[in-house]
Amino acid sequence: MQNMNMRTSAHTHTHTHTHTHTHTHTHTHTHTHTHTHTHTHTHTHTHTHRHHAEICQTFFFLNRIKKYLLRASLQYLTAGTYFH
Repeated sequence: MQNMNMRTSAHTHTHTHTHTHTHTHTHTHTHTHTHTHTHTHTHTHTHTHRHHAEICQTFFFLNRIKKYLLRASLQYLTAGTYFH
């Protein structure tokens, strides 16, 4: 009865992170200022588990990555936007 959840299942983990940053700065004699800023963030995550502890561990790890990535992109965006 205890071996109910011990069935074999595949463990797939896909993590995709795309970061696109376009920065255009045009300055002519008529003092025209054009500023283009594009930020794309794609996060794909698929996985199947058989142990609850694994799930907890994975999500804890993922959240740490997510926090780090968000902080990094925010710093990147801020640095890119306010460069004057």
